[in-house]
This record gives sequence, structure tokens and C-alpha cells, in this order.
Amino acid sequence: MPHTVDTLPDSRPTPPSTWTRALGQIGPGIVLALASVGASDMVTTLNSGAQYGMALAWVFVVGLVIKYAVNDAVARLQLSDDRSFSSHLTDAGGRTFPVLILIAELLIGIFAVAMTAVGAYWLYGKGYEIDSNDAVFEVGDIIGTNIGSVAHVLFLLAFFAVVYSGVLGGFQGIAYVTGDCVRVIRRYPHQDEPDFDMSAKAPEFRGALLWLTLWSVVILTAGKPVTLVLVYAAISSLMLPVLAIALLILLNRSTTAAELRNGIVSNIMLVACLALSGFLALLQLRETLADLF
Repeated sequence: MPHTVDTLPDSRPTPPSTWTRALGQIGPGIVLALASVGASDMVTTLNSGAQYGMALAWVFVVGLVIKYAVNDAVARLQLSDDRSFSSHLTDAGGRTFPVLILIAELLIGIFAVAMTAVGAYWLYGKGYEIDSNDAVFEVGDIIGTNIGSVAHVLFLLAFFAVVYSGVLGGFQGIAYVTGDCVRVIRRYPHQDEPDFDMSAKAPEFRGALLWLTLWSVVILTAGKPVTLVLVYAAISSLMLPVLAIALLILLNRSTTAAELRNGIVSNIMLVACLALSGFLALLQLRETLADLF
């Protein structure tokens, strides 16, 4: 049975009264944003800029719009009931969506490590390549020569922050989602009972961390796993269409509070997200199969 949210006046959070308290509240969001960017993302953006200049700037705009649509929908879904996102997905078809997310997360957990490793091998543009850890410092030297010593230091600090937060945040996030999907699938339809609560001490979470750790060791000894990266790209491309479908179903139900349901704009944005991501997913699958076979 779904939890009910406590709405007693003295239990409601109060707005921050000072800028230090406001910073304390947005701080976790900043850390989360850093954790969502990995080393391969930095290499990919540098690569796209080196090859195409500003011709792909429109991609960032489209990406931000899609991210806003999905994040806004997920936030409203979470506000509708005190349950995890995986538990909410059971309302759209029982175990079906949690199973799909679990399969994707199990594979993404493996291939995300491979993607980070391979992303650090190449940097296109002006003939420079990243083929070792030392090459990262060479890129910093290039930036320092062309822009200045301050930019050199900022680049190295940014790269360190991205890699450090990406490894910790990425592993924790993937492990949590994977573990929560396992919990929901195992305990459905009683997954929200107190005895089956999700936490860092839950066996599902610890098992997911062990899964990631073992595959990290395997991948680090496997050289350049280009094939794994191709499979990772194909699997991850299917995640967004699945999420868009689930959010369209869950947030258009009459049982969802009226103020949290999708409006016309939200539905249009999610349908556009589904159409675009679905089309790109098909292209990615076609390209991956062509490269593999």
C-alpha cells in the first residue's frame, strides 16, 4: 500500500533565511550535477569542438530541453507519493518497467566503466591524441600555452573534480538504481513496506556495488574495450524512450493529484522526447549492429 506524505505544519521544510543556508540546500544539487559528468564527456565535448567548431551547439540546447522535461516529470512523480522511482514504475505495468530498467542498469554499470576508460584514449583536434594518463597533462600544457597558466590550472582541477565525482557519484547512483530495481522486483507488491526499505545497508545495494567493482577490475585488465562501448551506447540509447513512456503513463492518470499531472506543455515535451530519443535509439542500434557484424 503506498505511503502517505506527512503534511503536518511543523513538519514542512521552511525556506532558507540566509544565503549560507540557501547554499547548503543547493550544494547537494551541485555535487549531483558534477557527478553526472564523466571523463569521457569532457573528451567527447573537446572532440566535437575540435572537429565541428560551434556547429553542434544546437545539440546542447535540445539536450537541455529534454533534460528539463524528464527531470520536471520525475520530480512531480516523486512528489505524488513517498516512494522510490522504481516503485512508482510498478504502477505502469507491475514488474515490467523495473525489469527493463534493471537489465539496462546491469549492462550500463559494466559499459559505463568501459566508456570512461576508452573516452580517455583519444582526443581529436590539432593532431593530439590521449593514449595514456600522461596525455591528460599534455592537453593541460596545450591549454596553458595557448590561453595561460590560470587556464592550465583550472583545466586540471576541473578534470580532477569531474573524474573524482563521476567515479564516486556514478558508482553510487548506478548501484542505488540497480539495487532498488532488484528490491522492487523481489518484494512486489509489498516493496514499500518498512521491512523492505532501501538503504546503503540493503543487500541489493551492496550486491550492486560488488557487481560494479568486479567488472571494473575485469575491464581495467581488458585493454581497450571498444566492443563494450558500442554495446553500451546501444543499451543506454534505449533508456530515455522507456522513461518517457513510463512518465507519460504515470503522470496522466486520474489518480495522480491534479496539480502534479502533466499539462499540455509537459505532454508535448515528453512526446517530443520520446520521438527524438526513439529515432536516435534506432539509429544507434543500426550503427552498433553494423559495426559488430
